[in-house]
Amino acid sequence: MFEIDKENLICGDAVEVLKTFKEGSVDLILTSPPVILTAEYLYDLHGEFKRIIKPQGIIWMNFNEFYSDGINGKIFRSILQDLIRYSSRQDDIILDPFCGYGATGIVATSLNRRFIGI
Repeated sequence: MFEIDKENLICGDAVEVLKTFKEGSVDLILTSPPVILTAEYLYDLHGEFKRIIKPQGIIWMNFNEFYSDGINGKIFRSILQDLIRYSSRQDDIILDPFCGYGATGIVATSLNRRFIGI
């Protein structure tokens, strides 16, 4: 089983990595999955999300594209900050299984949350 530290970055297939997580071990899942995922992969991913999220946990999935630079990047980080602040508590475990350039992790750790990025 995967052990969670303050900050964790894991390289691998999201579904396969999530299979190593304990059931009910994540407080908040916040991610923007790539648009190229198949329906079957999204189904498997959702099954793992349901398995690892705590009973009171929240799942936020963004299917729109945001840009990481300039004004749009600042707006995106502001949205992430609000979502994390109001959907979790300090020391909660935040997961982004498609962490890209790491904005979710940067914001989560700045708000004293534990972070896992895949």
